[in-house]
Amino acid sequence: MAGHEIAEVTGELVPVVLFVMIGVIVVGNRYFRHKERTQMQDTLRAAYERGQTVQPELLAMMTTDPRPLKPTYGPERDLRRGLFWIAWALALLAAGGAFYYYDPSNDTTGAFMGFACFPGFVGLAYLIIYFLTRDKTRR
Repeated sequence: MAGHEIAEVTGELVPVVLFVMIGVIVVGNRYFRHKERTQMQDTLRAAYERGQTVQPELLAMMTTDPRPLKPTYGPERDLRRGLFWIAWALALLAAGGAFYYYDPSNDTTGAFMGFACFPGFVGLAYLIIYFLTRDKTRR
């Protein structure tokens, strides 16, 4: 009896732990980025207080984002997103097929195939947008 209750509690904790871990990753990323920037500013402040000159290249590097700018809109981004969502749909279909292969009486196959429809149609929509908006002269 006690083993069954533990299994129920564990089953309820799995989604909670999943969402907590996502939150920890996001908050941790922001915290360490903020800490790195603060340390750099403290270093520059100490250099100014000692009378040392700071090279303009270093200041320019601090004020610009080192990550490359991603295009907000455009056919290339639509193509990437479409392929990404189609890949998710195929992964869900493969998982459903694997469940069916190992146990044909398992009802999980239909659920996976149903869930695969959502990313599949989103990916299909992005691919349609890509084909409608791409530059026709580059063929």
